[in-house]
Amino acid sequence: MSSRTIDRYDPAPGTEYPFAVSDIARQAVKLIGDDWHAESGYWGVVGEITAPDGARFVVGVDHEGDLYVHADKHAEPTFLFEYFDGISASDGLEEVTKCVVAVILDIA
Repeated sequence: MSSRTIDRYDPAPGTEYPFAVSDIARQAVKLIGDDWHAESGYWGVVGEITAPDGARFVVGVDHEGDLYVHADKHAEPTFLFEYFDGISASDGLEEVTKCVVAVILDIA
């Protein structure tokens, strides 16, 4: 048993956030179409989306806590934040996913 005292205010594992970043990617492909595919990255901290033509997109959170979409088909990294201004996990999976889908469809 650990000597660490458990703080009664610590959230139980898995309860602090209602969904993971990989959940956003999986929900996005449901909205985009049947030919799209999503995979969870390690620990669910990124989601990888593949278009029918093989183009890949990564949904993640940067070191400052900002949600982004990266399209790897471009020579230069494409990290798009402007779509997510003011968006947070508290807006819910559906609202966040709609923003991610808008980005992907805009750059696909």
